Amino acid sequence: MYTELYLAVDLKKEIPKELIEEIKSEDGRFWGVGCTSYYFGGLSVFDLKYDEIQDCYKLTMRFNMKNYDNEIEEMIKLILPYIDNYGHIGHKRYEETDMPTLLFCTDENKIIELTPVFEKTKGGF
Repeated sequence: MYTELYLAVDLKKEIPKELIEEIKSEDGRFWGVGCTSYYFGGLSVFDLKYDEIQDCYKLTMRFNMKNYDNEIEEMIKLILPYIDNYGHIGHKRYEETDMPTLLFCTDENKIIELTPVFEKTKGGF
């Protein structure tokens, strides 16, 4: 089964150059963006850019992949010590679930997962 990941983070200046190179490498674990299921609409996105004004790397990823061995969680753990923004950083969503699990990063660089309760109501837009 496939799991979608959307992640948008700033990375601390202290991130090792080797990790930046691994993130950039098309052979590395961060390139799960090539794995795509038709369960999810849209396109896979991978963007890593250095922001000269903020003097940090900015990483944005949106893709889905088979996550049988927690590859997504392991990938997040790898960059977690270097995430430099707090609060909502993205979400992950299992293919058989409409409601995503929201990902929050604390100021102690820990991930909190929160799955909202969905209640159908009349109306909408």
